[in-house]
Amino acid sequence: MRLKAQQAGATLVEALASLTIMSLLMAGLISLSLLAFEDTKSQQAAIYQDQLRKAVRQWLGDAVNRDMVASTATTTVPVKVGLAQLAQWLPPNFAAANVYQQTPCVLVYYTPAAERIDAAITTEGGIAIDDAQLKYITVHAGEGAGAIYASEPTVARGASSSWQAPLSTFTSAAPASRCSASPAEAGRLISLVSMDRSGSSLTGGSGEWLARSALAGRPELNRMNTAIDMNGNDVADARDISATRWIASSGGVLTNGDIMTTNGSVYATNGHIVSNDGFLTGVTLPSGAIARLSQGIFYAEVVPNGTAIPKPTNCPSGSPQIFASAVSMSTNPPRSYYAVSLVDASGVSSEWRPTLYLYTSGGWVVGHTAYTNLNVWVKCS
Repeated sequence: MRLKAQQAGATLVEALASLTIMSLLMAGLISLSLLAFEDTKSQQAAIYQDQLRKAVRQWLGDAVNRDMVASTATTTVPVKVGLAQLAQWLPPNFAAANVYQQTPCVLVYYTPAAERIDAAITTEGGIAIDDAQLKYITVHAGEGAGAIYASEPTVARGASSSWQAPLSTFTSAAPASRCSASPAEAGRLISLVSMDRSGSSLTGGSGEWLARSALAGRPELNRMNTAIDMNGNDVADARDISATRWIASSGGVLTNGDIMTTNGSVYATNGHIVSNDGFLTGVTLPSGAIARLSQGIFYAEVVPNGTAIPKPTNCPSGSPQIFASAVSMSTNPPRSYYAVSLVDASGVSSEWRPTLYLYTSGGWVVGHTAYTNLNVWVKCS
């Protein structure tokens, strides 16, 4: 009987020990679950705050809104911006409060002397967030995110103490500086968006954007500092394109006007210039080819009278033909002439030697090479 009693006592001790261990495990699991739940809430609060910040930046990106702030707000009296004004930049069905039931309040101040705009995005009312969770939220709530900690309730502080300012700078119990009956206080969030009158970010130099219009004294706002990758899209309705180097195309270059150069010594050294109409020039063309889509390859040059012109050996189709017209003409010594004749005197199968003859009182005379020039072009047909 004593043995059975001892065994019964041992079983009871083991059961109590097991229950104790299970209780500790359950308490630990519950604690971990609560922490995970709080982290999830904090993540949602951070996302909510960051979405508001981005929407406020977009709202201030409109010059009309910045001008309204500059003409209405002061350093102590802000412009209040409601969710309805931000709706086009917020997700559909954006909630009126974050997961802690805190409601947003956007207060935009203006400092005339510095032409500076400061927007404070605070949260009011709801459930206070403890300091540990506030630190987590501010790290994940984007640029300019901060909070009001219970350990220092009169100061607004950025993530990792990246910035700090007296809370009264942005919000207070004064009706103009709050959106509800309870202004932002300890356990609430605050994000800052700052820019100058032109919309240039005060935290990122000229900002990560280009101004669509010219801004007096701020040419850098219309300037790119790196290449633009259009990802296969068009640049439409441009006027003048000014380049210091090359304009390159893997396709064609189409124009309804002229292609001109201010440097007459520069021309394409490889390939062809192609036209479905024609080319006009007041200068001597460089050696090479001008292609006309309907008539084949042309060679053109202004040469002295009697110059040998090589016959092309690489006509893409047909046989080469030569054409010539007088540019200038005279004899040596000068004498009156009555008629002009162009003679194709090839002489050699590999070349032509176009020669201009002038009919004078003394008969046919060759135009002198120093005074007679021919515009010669070759056609493959």
